Amino acid sequence: MRKILTRSGLLLAGLLGAAACPGQEVIIGEPTLLQGSDAADTPAAFKRKPRMRLPEELMGTQSPHYAVVLLFVDEKGKPRSYSRAGTSAELGARAMLLLKELPFTPAKRDGAPVAAWTMISVVVNPVAAKNAQTVDARLLEAVAPLVDEAVFKNLSAKERTIWARLEIDAEGRVTAFRAKGAADIGEAVKRWRFAPALADGKPVASKERVPVKLMARPEGTPTLVRQPFIKYPAAMSQSGLTGRVEVAFTVNRNGDVENPRIVRANNPGFEKAALEAVLSAKYKPATRDGKPVSQEVRQTVDFQMPGTPSASSGLEVEVSKKDMEEMPENLRFDKAPEARGSVRPVYPRRLLEEGTGGKAVVSLFLDKKGNVSFARLVEASHPEFGASLLAAAGHFEFTPARRERKPVETVLRYEHVFNPKDCPREDAALLSLERKKPGKIIPANKLDAPLKPLSRREAKFPVSLGPEVKSGRAVVEFLIDEDGTARLPRIIEATDEAFGHAAAQAVSYWKFEAPKAGGKTVVTRVRVPVAFARKDG
Repeated sequence: MRKILTRSGLLLAGLLGAAACPGQEVIIGEPTLLQGSDAADTPAAFKRKPRMRLPEELMGTQSPHYAVVLLFVDEKGKPRSYSRAGTSAELGARAMLLLKELPFTPAKRDGAPVAAWTMISVVVNPVAAKNAQTVDARLLEAVAPLVDEAVFKNLSAKERTIWARLEIDAEGRVTAFRAKGAADIGEAVKRWRFAPALADGKPVASKERVPVKLMARPEGTPTLVRQPFIKYPAAMSQSGLTGRVEVAFTVNRNGDVENPRIVRANNPGFEKAALEAVLSAKYKPATRDGKPVSQEVRQTVDFQMPGTPSASSGLEVEVSKKDMEEMPENLRFDKAPEARGSVRPVYPRRLLEEGTGGKAVVSLFLDKKGNVSFARLVEASHPEFGASLLAAAGHFEFTPARRERKPVETVLRYEHVFNPKDCPREDAALLSLERKKPGKIIPANKLDAPLKPLSRREAKFPVSLGPEVKSGRAVVEFLIDEDGTARLPRIIEATDEAFGHAAAQAVSYWKFEAPKAGGKTVVTRVRVPVAFARKDG
């Protein structure tokens, strides 16, 4: 059970724009990383707020229009290459003229500036009656599907537009679509965002028919050629929750996926299924000077329970009026942060073996980017529960809180209930195996081949430690089951308890090729050291 004590409504943060005329608007979306095009982990950003006049030809339009601009922004923040597509030639031309002259903060990887492709949408919605209580869904951000340049050149003007019927839930998310055309538009269409339709002033689900404009993929980027059907995890079927998992990985020179790792997930129950989907995909590799090369890729994997058009991610943000009044003035907000990514705290091994339950509550201090800059224990039924929750807090991500439309720092209380009945049945089976038949757990040095890592989550420097602590280390032991999944981490030693729990949190998400001994898959035991060093800033 997870609960954040704050509530918010529909998030429109990150969209910049200027009103064109009553009931009509121009919305310029934030820059986003081009999927599969570069090794950046943070997109380029506007240095100043862009504004654009509404083209005269779209004054009073009864249909939504949009343009998508691709920019290659160098490591100094200067756009060097660009292209565009859109439903209005005038809107596309104006958008590109505006955006290619803007100064940007460059994209980054591990905090260092890098050159990267970025995609930006510019949207014009129809005229709407002021204070209307019943309105259609309004487009906020569009994404153009990318196809190989050779394929794109052979498409007629008509074939470069694919009409799609979208199902949009009451939160403005695309939950399903139908389309016919020469290109796979699914990955792009799922990233479109809407302000939901209103019926008597209340958000409702709706259906919309929209044109989806194709764009030529920039030369040299990996191209997805096979994506197996993404199955909703059976273990999550009773929850009916929606899942969104962002995965980073390398496409090697053969087009195979290597070293996938979770960047963020709104619910940890979807992570394993997302990794399996990514590992099963096949790509046409990136090229440089006509030769295939390895390249970093990021992909968002979405999960929607069949037959549930709208569902929660399971992580809510709520704040009572009283809590807001008691909050220091500089930490108050009028738009609450929204959870983007979370992890399940590791159940402390000793307490799990004893069947002991309990809970912990922590305060999370969020910076203006929505990152957890510090976490403090408020209460815990057992010290280990508190330490485990603090370790998990380092992996939480939020959209920033806002006051008067500006991002602000704030603080949230987060509560987690530890119940041994919620332990995955695979963990319970391994505990039983270790207790009753320990001889069946094979030492790593007795395996047929050294363990091969497939996915490893990075250990986070503990957010509960003050700035005076610069480094630390820990040793953790864990089991790897017959599927290659790391389970039941145990802290062996640590320079500080916080480092031990942070290391256990990280390795609990590691994935390996299935361990084998005598040609058969087995369970093995591993012990690893984990070193920590605080990064500047």
